[in-house]
Amino acid sequence: MSIGSGGDLEGDVAAKTVVVGGKVRGQIVAAERAELTATAVVHGSVQAPKIIIAEGAHLQGSVAMTAGAGAVAEALAPRRTEES
Repeated sequence: MSIGSGGDLEGDVAAKTVVVGGKVRGQIVAAERAELTATAVVHGSVQAPKIIIAEGAHLQGSVAMTAGAGAVAEALAPRRTEES
């Protein structure tokens, strides 16, 4: 999944590979690789086994280098509420 330099996303992203060049407010989970280009602005967490953060990218949040496919499946799973 790619979010271009003009992109502005509020929500969670989960995919095999995630490349961010625009703005993201939410969790990013990649099974293989997450890349923040020089124009990226991310407010949230980034989780992937391989993470590339280019000079000039802005990240406010947490970074976790963890195994991939399971993390993506968990991120995509419907969230349970206390009432469910």
